[in-house]
Amino acid sequence: MSQTTAATSREEELYCRRTSASRRLFTEAREYLPGGDSRSTLFYHPYPAVMDRGEGCWLFDLDGNRLLDLTGNHSSLIHGYGHPTIAEAVQRQLRKGTCFPGSSAGGSRPWNGSDSPTPEPKPR
Repeated sequence: MSQTTAATSREEELYCRRTSASRRLFTEAREYLPGGDSRSTLFYHPYPAVMDRGEGCWLFDLDGNRLLDLTGNHSSLIHGYGHPTIAEAVQRQLRKGTCFPGSSAGGSRPWNGSDSPTPEPKPR
């Protein structure tokens, strides 16, 4: 066995010991979803860790392991998980409604940090 194969085997064994809840959920999910995950492009051997929550730049899997998210969910979460200002804005919009069957002020302009739509640019 090469040194690389031995090191990989040790890491996989450690991973499996630390992620039993992820393994159980993945095994169950394979009964309902092809590949056991709706984001199958993110699959890795022997099974993906299943995330439970995020705080700032940290992720927590079902087994309680704390993992540093070095990619910010592949750059879509540059403010991290659960940023208070963003969470408040989302809560305000949820109370107003979502997915309207037509144009909406919130969906037509960038957010300006308040509940009111971004004002029209002034002519120069």
